[in-house]
Amino acid sequence: MLDWGTSITKSFEQAYNKIWGDDNSFLKPQAEMIVETVAVSPEHRGLGLGHSLMKAAFKRAREAGASSLGVMVIHGNSPAKALYEKYFEPFVTFHSAFFDDTFPGLTKYRANLNP
Repeated sequence: MLDWGTSITKSFEQAYNKIWGDDNSFLKPQAEMIVETVAVSPEHRGLGLGHSLMKAAFKRAREAGASSLGVMVIHGNSPAKALYEKYFEPFVTFHSAFFDDTFPGLTKYRANLNP
């Protein structure tokens, strides 16, 4: 889906395997469609724009025929976590130990779109 050529795909695979070995659980998508980035500028936070963005993402996913929608949050981003938990269910959590304590960890969320 990234439209990578064979050499880029192979290079990524080799680099990934060097770090993670056979454990591909971190990169495995939790949903058919993923929200990559959600951001509201600081001066506009608290106005409901995050909810509007979530509603637009769900609308877009349904229009595309996706059966599920996913998003992830880095641990420590409490406002994003609170927003996502209104729309999604936690799917999988990777604690900081998973990253040898070099990263705070993250939680992937998923929402099923089928009625």
